Amino acid sequence: MRWIVLFLILITCLASSSGHAADRPPAETWITNAVQFPKTVSTNLVNSRGFEDLHAEAVAGRILIFLKPEALDTNAAITLIASADEPGHWPVRDWRSYHMSLSGSQWQTRVPVDDIDVPIIYFVQMIVHGTTTISPMRICHPRILGLEMPSRPFWPFLEGFEQGLESWSLVTAKTNDLSLATDPLAKNGYSSLKVSLPAGQHSTTVATTRVRGWQIQQNAATGLRLWLRTKTGTGRARFTLFANAFGNNQVMATSSIEAKLTDQWQKLDLRLDSFPKLPLGNVDRFTIEFIGDGPADFLIDDMQFIGPWRIEVE
Repeated sequence: MRWIVLFLILITCLASSSGHAADRPPAETWITNAVQFPKTVSTNLVNSRGFEDLHAEAVAGRILIFLKPEALDTNAAITLIASADEPGHWPVRDWRSYHMSLSGSQWQTRVPVDDIDVPIIYFVQMIVHGTTTISPMRICHPRILGLEMPSRPFWPFLEGFEQGLESWSLVTAKTNDLSLATDPLAKNGYSSLKVSLPAGQHSTTVATTRVRGWQIQQNAATGLRLWLRTKTGTGRARFTLFANAFGNNQVMATSSIEAKLTDQWQKLDLRLDSFPKLPLGNVDRFTIEFIGDGPADFLIDDMQFIGPWRIEVE
């Protein structure tokens, strides 16, 4: 009788394990459902040919992306564009670019992983002899791919504008020549973000995709910290977080905290509870509205999460 009981337990465990395996997504695959590329990408350039070997691997605690084109051209310029988040949030995914370098007969690059349970969606831009081709999108799951821990330690710092303005955009622009730019007058480092308010205007808004709901939940973040000042003129700033931005279930909340800006850097802590009734796990867009009488220039630097940790970024 004891052997029969043990046999039944074994069969139950095997069935349960098989069921869990069936429910688990593949380590990586092409995305065949509807997707939305970044606005800067022309979908007319998307073509699967030449990208058949595009794939991700877990190597020595890191996620590496490999591409071996049919014809190797050492003069090709190949860039990986990736974002960490569940499928969706297409209008406001936080796409980041990574240069792919040639190693032997294939191109490769590393993608940082902050949470092994958050999938990474990626595609490749390849420029050969002036002709640009874009791959379809792929999705990989770091844990299932074999990663056992994040590839870099937790760091609450989000943006210092030393790597350009890839995740930032201007929401309102009434003049054709108005655009975002970096400025050498920085709180730390070599640059800050400059937002200009032209003469005759009274407000302008800048948006970023750097603040993600999964980061808030993963790290139990309690707020956002950033440094602000004017470079010319006077004004104030107000702040809005969005969840599921531009979707049918979009929720937006404006913080009860506003900032009056001066020509000196000031540290501003925005508690997440100052954004009322916001589903924090779905946050995907953050906007800053500058209000004043143009012409004026406003500067932003050193944005980070704040929370129950002892790490200080000053």
